[in-house]
Amino acid sequence: MDLMKNKQTIIFKMLFIATAVILMGLSACKTSTTPQPADCDLGYHQCEYDESICCVDTTSHNFTWTIDIIGVFSAVLTDVSIISENDIWVIGDIYTNDTGYLKNENVAHWDGSEWTISSIEFLRSNGEHYSSVGECVKAFSTNDVWFVSSYGALTHFDGSDYQYYGFGSDQRFKNEIWGNSSDYFVLAGDSTIVHYNGNEFIQYAPITNSSIYDLYGLDQNNIWAVSYNDALLSSYDNLVIHFDGQNWNELYRLNTEVLYPDSISGIVEAIWASGDTVYIPSSAGIWKKSINGNGVLMRPQEMIDEGINYFTGTLIRGNNANDYFYGYWNGQIFHYNGIDWYYIPELAELQFTDPIRLFKMAQKDNVVVFVGEQFSSGLGIIIKGVRY
Repeated sequence: MDLMKNKQTIIFKMLFIATAVILMGLSACKTSTTPQPADCDLGYHQCEYDESICCVDTTSHNFTWTIDIIGVFSAVLTDVSIISENDIWVIGDIYTNDTGYLKNENVAHWDGSEWTISSIEFLRSNGEHYSSVGECVKAFSTNDVWFVSSYGALTHFDGSDYQYYGFGSDQRFKNEIWGNSSDYFVLAGDSTIVHYNGNEFIQYAPITNSSIYDLYGLDQNNIWAVSYNDALLSSYDNLVIHFDGQNWNELYRLNTEVLYPDSISGIVEAIWASGDTVYIPSSAGIWKKSINGNGVLMRPQEMIDEGINYFTGTLIRGNNANDYFYGYWNGQIFHYNGIDWYYIPELAELQFTDPIRLFKMAQKDNVVVFVGEQFSSGLGIIIKGVRY
């Protein structure tokens, strides 16, 4: 009798343990299948409808716009670089007459209250210094600013002194400059690109016979450039090239006369990158491509509603994927906030009231600046937006 009772006890204990194990397993399975809150990257947040996935943050479309006209007689501004809202450089060809006679100058600086116009000298091939038309400017900080002349000579300002760099007359690196610091930046010019590593300039052999229109990068291993020459008869003379840290290689060779409904095609004149994505406006649409993945063609309805049929924007810059500007030289500018595109009426109206031509733009934090020329006066124009 006792033996039977002991067997029943043992069986009961075994059943109890087995049941507990099964329940623990079910509990573990239930826990493992329950969606966990997503760990979102900067610029994204947990979606309200599903915390297990990330939604892109949104930014405000609300900017206060001011317009400043620079120079007398004649002026054109070709580039801008923003350090902060109260520390901005623009460069170009500026005539003034503060001393009672015309003076040709090339830069203007914003200190938060006014634009101060001055002249930066550059180095000639014969060793002389001269004041030339300015073409590009890149300000890494208040005490670290690079100026590029229309002939590709460079002048560096460290806050108190200037240092001058010159190249041969056939090396005109003056179309665009990109970099994150004076320890590394890239210059693009008439079919040639040069890298500066903090000590020396390294020139790469031409991989296109056309001028580099635009240049942008994420780091030293991911830099893109666009070349285009509408003066040549070849319809295939539009290239997008990529630098992988060692060499420049052809990424796209476009037939400017053919448009595809689902891919980059037509004419490309600008490029920008953020995060792990490069943005390339083309005639067919804005090509949005992951560095290591496929691309998708964007044709925003907001742009189509404003009469945009060809998406060859000449301006595209921003802070990140949910805060950037895209547009055209004539003032048709859109802002993307992570959800939708906003057409900026204050700038669009200039097409009809006082036509302009915008050459370059820059955005940093809550400040955006466009520069170019005003057709009616022939003077330089600076359009500054501050988010509120």
